Amino acid sequence: MKPLPILASILTPMVVVVILGHFSGPNPAPMADVASAEAASGGCWHVVQDGENLRAIARRYYGSARYWRTVQVANDVGLRPDPGRRLWVPGHMPELP
Repeated sequence: MKPLPILASILTPMVVVVILGHFSGPNPAPMADVASAEAASGGCWHVVQDGENLRAIARRYYGSARYWRTVQVANDVGLRPDPGRRLWVPGHMPELP
């Protein structure tokens, strides 16, 4: 007896979930898709500078340091991420010149 094609399409995603396990952050898109991903999701990438912490990043993008946990949860990082690390800032659209 041949398995039904619909059964194969149902089982395939389940296998992928089991293999990948828990997904804790955004999946970086290829550079060509970054602009369209930002526009669709309402967020942007930020590269951490030396001496910067999540409170400073939240203040820059949201206008208040109290939103630092939004950035932390989106990236699964501590309050002081390493310089050079790319962080996803959800819900923020970069201003265009």
